[in-house]
Amino acid sequence: EPAEEEVEQEEPQEQSVADETASEEQKEEVVYVVDGPSEDDDELVKRIIARGKTSGRADDTEETAKKRLDTYYSQTMPLKDFYIKEGKYAKIDGVGSIDDIYSNIKAAIDAVK
Repeated sequence: EPAEEEVEQEEPQEQSVADETASEEQKEEVVYVVDGPSEDDDELVKRIIARGKTSGRADDTEETAKKRLDTYYSQTMPLKDFYIKEGKYAKIDGVGSIDDIYSNIKAAIDAVK
């Protein structure tokens, strides 16, 4: 009688990535996402280029910024729905002044404590 082979059931990519990237302690924590003006990638590219001028980061160029956005949309965004379903997603409004964004971040962290 032929031996039965165990068939591994594939888990969703989001779960696999989440498991690989989270330690046991981190699995109970929240993912904080500072969300920029998603409808306007040009604004995000402008911000990155402006940061490069003041921070001295030579890699904050238009080409690099566009590659970062492509990576974000293809590799990071797919995880969003997973973390929302898990109840571990906290969106933070990243539009406004630095002080406003800081307040938004602080409020999101304080809400989880």
